[in-house]
Amino acid sequence: MILVEDGLLDLDAPIEQYLTRWHLPPSEYDHDQVTLRRILSHTAGFSTDGDTGVEPGEYVPTLEEALNGAILGARALHVATPPGEDYHYASMGYTLLEMAVETVTGEPFASYMQREILNPL
Repeated sequence: MILVEDGLLDLDAPIEQYLTRWHLPPSEYDHDQVTLRRILSHTAGFSTDGDTGVEPGEYVPTLEEALNGAILGARALHVATPPGEDYHYASMGYTLLEMAVETVTGEPFASYMQREILNPL
């Protein structure tokens, strides 16, 4: 929300506007309706539920690998239902938000969070 307040992110803009390294696979639904607001509220129409994560000491997939199903062992994250019509918990949507933060700040998500959130705490 800091980046929204600073004008770097728009809650109602399509997430694709902020993605450079990965894009939603084609689907029958309008990807322009997949907005930051809908991702935050789990109404973006995404295909996945929560993810199982990785065990300590195991390889941690990149954001792109995770979005392509490396964590879930399933298909890539995709728009499976009309955005805005239903609530469906999809934690992988937050991976897209991480990418958006990296795009607009020009730095890794972890570095941004450390500087802007954790250090001030």
